[in-house]
Amino acid sequence: MWYGPAATKKFGSTLNLEQGLRGSGEINRVLLRESIAATFNAFNSLPFYYNAIEVSTDVVN
Repeated sequence: MWYGPAATKKFGSTLNLEQGLRGSGEINRVLLRESIAATFNAFNSLPFYYNAIEVSTDVVN
């Protein structure tokens, strides 16, 4: 839900963070894993280039 309706449509609404972080193989699963990692970095690292909202909107676009 964090990444909006497009991600919900692609991955479903029952996928949790742990399942998303285990994504491998299919390119969309890898991109989801990397976007979750970027979101964590945005929340936890002051020098990270993007804030969490920018990560969320840039993943969908």
